[in-house]
Amino acid sequence: MPGTLPPMRKSSVLTNLLLAGVLLGAVANVAVFVRYVQVLQAAQRLQAQAQQLQTQATAINRHFTVARALATEAVQFAQKHPEFEPVLRSHVPLLQRMELVTVRPSKSTQPVP
Repeated sequence: MPGTLPPMRKSSVLTNLLLAGVLLGAVANVAVFVRYVQVLQAAQRLQAQAQQLQTQATAINRHFTVARALATEAVQFAQKHPEFEPVLRSHVPLLQRMELVTVRPSKSTQPVP
């Protein structure tokens, strides 16, 4: 028959196709592994950054708590000692952000109820 290959030739073509498929699969596996390692390294960097941010946020919260306690004491001191009120008046915007005082039209500081 003119269109048929000898049995040895058919086997050789099939072997080459299977070998090419195996090699292609191996290359794909290596590519996936390399990408996995890259993603893993990026995740580790992000985790380290997240931990640093968490540490900084904790420090900021601690500093804010201390500042709020100090501001609360200053407002209480100004209530007992009116001569201190002009000093406190220059910090009214900060005290308002801390929700420690409200401002009347006369610009005096009043503690928040």
